[in-house]
Amino acid sequence: LWLKIVPDYAEVFCILILISQMEAALSSPFWMAAHAIGNIKRYQLVLVCFNLSILPVSWMIMTKGLEPYWILSYQIVMNVFIFIYRVIYLNKKINFPISSFVKDVVVKCLFFIPTITIPILYTIHRVTPTGFVGIVLMCIISVILVCPTFIAIGLSKNERIALYNMVRNKIQVGNHV
Repeated sequence: LWLKIVPDYAEVFCILILISQMEAALSSPFWMAAHAIGNIKRYQLVLVCFNLSILPVSWMIMTKGLEPYWILSYQIVMNVFIFIYRVIYLNKKINFPISSFVKDVVVKCLFFIPTITIPILYTIHRVTPTGFVGIVLMCIISVILVCPTFIAIGLSKNERIALYNMVRNKIQVGNHV
């Protein structure tokens, strides 16, 4: 918004960073759980190896003359492997239900919700104005579309009831203050 000339790759970097943040959001409960279990020496060594692989691969990408966004792409791939490792680690340590997690969380978050929301948002994006007004409008529309879609598809019936009760309680407490 503040730049007169948008840098090369800015759009690709933004998309890749958003993907990386989505991975981080899905992955963070797993590293917290792994740390809570304790005895994480081997766990940490494996993660360090995955993460350190980014340095030589980044160097190879740059020396081969590839576009810099391939570095972020590689990091995203490594984050997927790290995520898979974390899930398997927790399955071995605390019998974490991998198949239920994949069905109830991963498929919903990475397939169903984007399949519904992305085409609608892309269509709306094509007709919204450019510039600051367009960005603000797209942010508002995204929240209005994604939140109800997530509540309807991403949450189980019990989770929707719990969310409803939590919101209702907050509203009731707010009215009594």
